[in-house]
Amino acid sequence: MTILLVSHTADLNGAERSLFDLALGLKEQAVNCLVLCPTEGPLVTMLREAEISTLVMKLPRPQRRLSALLLFLLLWLPIVVRLAHWLRKNGIAVIYNNTIDGLYAPFAAYLVGVPCVWHVREVKPGSRRLRRFFSWLLNHLSTNTVFNSQTTMRAYATQANPTWEVVYNGVEIKAPPPLRDNPVVVIGYAGQLVTLKRPDRFVNILAAVIDICPTVKGVMVGDGILLDELRRFVADKNLAHVIQIAGQVGDMASFYQEIDILVLTSDAESFGRVIIEAMSFGRPVIAANVGGVSEVVVDGETGFLVSADDIAAYTEKIILLATNRDLCAQMGLAGYRRVKNCFSIAQYRQQLIEILQQASQR
Repeated sequence: MTILLVSHTADLNGAERSLFDLALGLKEQAVNCLVLCPTEGPLVTMLREAEISTLVMKLPRPQRRLSALLLFLLLWLPIVVRLAHWLRKNGIAVIYNNTIDGLYAPFAAYLVGVPCVWHVREVKPGSRRLRRFFSWLLNHLSTNTVFNSQTTMRAYATQANPTWEVVYNGVEIKAPPPLRDNPVVVIGYAGQLVTLKRPDRFVNILAAVIDICPTVKGVMVGDGILLDELRRFVADKNLAHVIQIAGQVGDMASFYQEIDILVLTSDAESFGRVIIEAMSFGRPVIAANVGGVSEVVVDGETGFLVSADDIAAYTEKIILLATNRDLCAQMGLAGYRRVKNCFSIAQYRQQLIEILQQASQR
């Protein structure tokens, strides 16, 4: 049995890291799998380094620019037909389509009768009518649909469907490192540098915190269209000496070991993989109470939930943890235990592999 894992991007964000985790799990269980990416990129590099078979096939993405959108519409059907022919020729037993943005593989699978597991990791912004349309696609094109949180599933669930289920992301569990023994408290941001993630809000929060607690510093990792703009913003606020913008990093473990507290400032978040990554390192999390975040962070136990736009609340909670190392360590340990019990990579892989095996038999 050959399973085709399809990614809509070769970038390396949370969804792609989770796809990589699944590919490793399949490899460890000696299940033959192949990963399809639309371009070369960090994900492809990481897959090849892990000796996981990878195929690059150009799959244009819909964009807001009229010319790019027209190109997508023009090429969509020929690409779907070509992909369908390739699936049949190569004897693919089941497709795993990673994220709602993958708009080729489910249609190609439908044309040739190949089972498709569609993993939905995001709630697309827009009208309820648009989400109902995606719900219709999921019901008609996927053999099984997987969601990364109850919140995500509810956004698309127009009616109960027995083939829909939630599988939480998972991370590797190791003994958490101790909190750093350093008078400087480091606050971390991890995520794409895009408007939805509100990296500017993180900067404004740190500015407010540093006015009260000057021993605090910040470090931001991630890439995106706002990278250069964010660096200028930090410089304009005279914070370049206390907020490091590291860009994309390959070794996230070093980042989590370097920070004391993770802060998530998104306006919307279907799950928040970086939250469980930080918690697995014994770091407490202060996060916007949006989307599926409340399914991960236990307010007052593993960290704090605040209103997304409440900079004063963020500031208060950061200062509370920054000035109370015992509480910081206590919440970090509680977070580690929660990840170990609920969000392990072993649970994540096993659930998905069982779903893929079931789909292949339908």
